[in-house]
Amino acid sequence: MKTHKRTTIGVDQLETRALLSGVTTTTTPPVMPPVMPPSLSTIQADLTKIRTDLRTLATDSRALRPDYQALHAATEAAEATAPVQAAKLTLKTDSQAAETLIKGDLKAVRAAGKDSTARTAALAQLKTDTTNAAATFKTDLAAVQAAIAADPGVTTAQAKLTADSGPVNTDQATLKADYTQLRADLKAQFGLPI
Repeated sequence: MKTHKRTTIGVDQLETRALLSGVTTTTTPPVMPPVMPPSLSTIQADLTKIRTDLRTLATDSRALRPDYQALHAATEAAEATAPVQAAKLTLKTDSQAAETLIKGDLKAVRAAGKDSTARTAALAQLKTDTTNAAATFKTDLAAVQAAIAADPGVTTAQAKLTADSGPVNTDQATLKADYTQLRADLKAQFGLPI
């Protein structure tokens, strides 16, 4: 193999002064990468199948748009029903009560000043009230969600969406299997732990 000698002259900056430097390097001609085995048709077929299955998934997902829109419309309509309005009123009332209680607790903490006993008691009460308010808020929010989910229009729209989602679920499972097969083929072809 023949090597070529090449001299490179560059300028290095050192503070505000410039110094000339010369570097001699030896270069070798580029080495060609190893030729890949010609049996990549299996991997190419895997990639083609993945592309096809992705298109199928996109098409099937677009077909669900009307179902999602119907579910959204049913949910908005359910928000105006009496059970949902009652649950929201309870949530609002409990939130306002908790806010008033916690503001009072914060005033008690500030009023305690440097008295460590009073301050510790006020902080303990604040922690208790905050924990109770969070639990109440979580329960009230779940009641609102349950009232919406129990609405007949929402139930019907959700059932239709679930029934129509079968092809999308199948497409996702197929894609998962496609990717698993591609990984296995790549590992078999190149011996890489993928």
